[in-house]
Amino acid sequence: MGTENIAVAVSTEQQARETVRTLIDGGAVVIKVALEPGGEAGAPWASGYHHAEAGHETPQRKAAHSKKTWPLLSEDIVKAIVDEAHKQDRKVTVHLGEAKGAKIAIDAGIDEWRICPVTLFLRRC
Repeated sequence: MGTENIAVAVSTEQQARETVRTLIDGGAVVIKVALEPGGEAGAPWASGYHHAEAGHETPQRKAAHSKKTWPLLSEDIVKAIVDEAHKQDRKVTVHLGEAKGAKIAIDAGIDEWRICPVTLFLRRC
């Protein structure tokens, strides 16, 4: 798994639309959105890509990981991403981690879902 240029952070609807256009101009055929809160023990965004082996996660390390979460994109931003991608005949897929992200995805009109437990995500989802 690469560690550079793997994600683009957006914080406004306009920035989301511009990013979608840039990605498509660069050759993207699908736009992928991450709607995961992070913080799960062993998750790459929570542990610096160090996956704890089963049974070796200490309570202290597990608690530390659970505090490092990502802010979820708002429904309005995800709708802007979907709208812009659809204008250019592209689908939008989402990587989900929990129910709140699923609700945002449904309400925003996401085309495809990818639900992946952390252990599978680390192996390649």
